[in-house]
Amino acid sequence: MLRGLLTRLPRSTVIIVKSRLIPSKNRQLRRGILTFSGACARMNSRKAMGLFRLKKQAEQPLFYAERRIRMKLKIIVADSGAYSDRDQDRLSSVLEDTDFTVSRCTANLNDAVRLVLSRQFDILICINRAPEYIAAKLLRLTGTAENRIPSIIISEQDDSQRMRECFLLGAIDFLAEPIPPEDLLAAVSRAAALVHEQLIETEYRDAVHHALEALPDSGELRPVTEKLRAFLLNMEQQTATVELAADYFGFNRDYFGRYFKSRFGMTFGEFYKGFQIDYARRLLESGQFKVLEVSRLLGFSTPDYFTRVFKKHTGETPSAVKR
Repeated sequence: MLRGLLTRLPRSTVIIVKSRLIPSKNRQLRRGILTFSGACARMNSRKAMGLFRLKKQAEQPLFYAERRIRMKLKIIVADSGAYSDRDQDRLSSVLEDTDFTVSRCTANLNDAVRLVLSRQFDILICINRAPEYIAAKLLRLTGTAENRIPSIIISEQDDSQRMRECFLLGAIDFLAEPIPPEDLLAAVSRAAALVHEQLIETEYRDAVHHALEALPDSGELRPVTEKLRAFLLNMEQQTATVELAADYFGFNRDYFGRYFKSRFGMTFGEFYKGFQIDYARRLLESGQFKVLEVSRLLGFSTPDYFTRVFKKHTGETPSAVKR
């Protein structure tokens, strides 16, 4: 169904897809971005500016282009011209009553590169004005789309060639003046959704690393530990069970249980529960997730059950840990 819908969308459409429906082995899809930019340069202006508007047949629960994410995010604005009070007022009015704040503005390309690479900010908004047009240069100098903060380009004019160039360099949105406030807010919300996904992935991988570091370390156990690492990374989008782990290792359930305990001194269930609690603590301490969100991410049936399990293992409630 997904492939069928995509073939009916313009090749330049960018859509956000619910990550739980995407196979974990496809990292680009799982992060929620599908970019079809090959036709950008050949589109007329009206079609190009419809870049983020989905066709009617794609407007169903599978897709959501304007998901609102409530996160405390810092935005940096890079402006190739003079960042005016009018620009500031427009951004402030759009971001009013949200958790997004414009933390820094700069008109210097080198300064913008340094600030973006500092990782102190969550979202980049680049205002691409004549005669400098710094957007493409800034995107080139700040790494690849894989490791750059989500970038939104605002252009003074409707320019499909520059739009195509920016998308090929990893920008997630390109808006041409005049921009309706709701379109600007939707673009920032899409960027926030990406930050949200990236934070979840980072915390998960850190939790996996920490859990494996705590296991006995010896030469003969290292291949087992590395296979366990691969299994856990594959399970990012779902809850691991003894049955799934046994199948991954090529054993039946009972033999895998004995195999795991004889090598690590605990059952797989005990190990995985400890891993989940550490992962939950990391998400809560980030300050970006509610207890309800964390309980759902970890696959607990209810927030109350999650709270009981968390308190049993840590002696604290999730609410007390959350900053």
